[in-house]
Amino acid sequence: MAGFLVAMFGIWITSVPYVGAVTPGGQINFFDVSGSGHTSACTTTAWNGGTFSDGNQGFGGNLGASKIIPIVSNGEEICVQIVFTDQSASTSYTISSPGGFLTLVTGTNPFSTDSSGNANVYLIFSISGLTGDCTTHPIDVSPGILGGDGSSGQIHHVYGGSGACGGTTPVPTHGVPEFPMGSLGLASLMAVGLAGMLLLKRRQLSF
Repeated sequence: MAGFLVAMFGIWITSVPYVGAVTPGGQINFFDVSGSGHTSACTTTAWNGGTFSDGNQGFGGNLGASKIIPIVSNGEEICVQIVFTDQSASTSYTISSPGGFLTLVTGTNPFSTDSSGNANVYLIFSISGLTGDCTTHPIDVSPGILGGDGSSGQIHHVYGGSGACGGTTPVPTHGVPEFPMGSLGLASLMAVGLAGMLLLKRRQLSF
């Protein structure tokens, strides 16, 4: 009995989640902007300019998973909320874009994390200089962040070009149906096998 209790206590201990450590990570949210230029202000409305999905990596946010990115056009302004959790403490971070298509309108960039490595900032950027066909453009952060998908130097992407860009709807794939192999699927498979064995045995006995 004592051995059984010790074993059960060990199982209970291993099942208790450890909450002492905070996992480094973050979030990036995109909002519409009211006004323009020096009167620009972030709204509480999630970005209405359309979204695109291309599988590129970054932080997820209010648009969905990390691969969902906003569609932008030259001359537009977009509000970006950047949330860092447990990154480098008291460190200055800079948001930038290859090719310089992001121009800061309002907000503080670079910005700094607090003594716990956390930050929560709102930046409004003007979009300009996008040329050619619609494609993805990285939003970079320096120094690199921890806990994001993909490259530590990329916090997210936008989708845009010199003309209007349309979003895409994922096309469903039609493959071979898969049998669910969870606990229910496994039990169903065993039940079918057992029924077949009993039927075969019954036929053997009838001869």
